[in-house]
Amino acid sequence: MMTRWIPIFIVLFLTACAGQNAGRDLLLSCHAYDRVLRYLTVYQTAGRLSESQIATVDHVRAVANPICMGDPPDLRTALTAINAELRRMVIIELEAKQ
Repeated sequence: MMTRWIPIFIVLFLTACAGQNAGRDLLLSCHAYDRVLRYLTVYQTAGRLSESQIATVDHVRAVANPICMGDPPDLRTALTAINAELRRMVIIELEAKQ
């Protein structure tokens, strides 16, 4: 159960510490993205996500996958984008838990 909160803590930590090492921070954000995506896949399979939430996750994937699976030219911009999208996913995860 505690592991479900790890992505939330990572997002908060990265937001507080952004700026020191963009490459490391991006790696951590992409790891958190992967974890949240796995949880949301389980929730979707169980029918706990609305069509709107599924559409949001699909949008987030379209933004986050190229960043996390590629080699972004600007780490700071990529980090800002992935953290914004990760926050959206964490909100959906929290809503699905209720």
